Amino acid sequence: MPHVDQLLGVATFALAGSFVSTAVDPVARSTRGARALAEALAALRGLARGVEAWLEARRRVAADRDALAAMSERELLDIGLDRASANAVVRDR
Repeated sequence: MPHVDQLLGVATFALAGSFVSTAVDPVARSTRGARALAEALAALRGLARGVEAWLEARRRVAADRDALAAMSERELLDIGLDRASANAVVRDR
């Protein structure tokens, strides 16, 4: 009896690297299970892209917050901000 990987193919998931690759055996593509697997993998790919976009947005906010935190009061005033409103500006952009 063939191993399940030989029937269904291989699925590799790496959210941190923001990729989900699949290799599905041609025989398995013709079965209902393989179609369900393909749909599930597509959903996971979308989820991985969403998580990666969310993480990237958090990284940008953190970098912007750090840049504003490194500025002096004078530099913040030059761009029309005070220290108290700097975090709100970064979050609400």
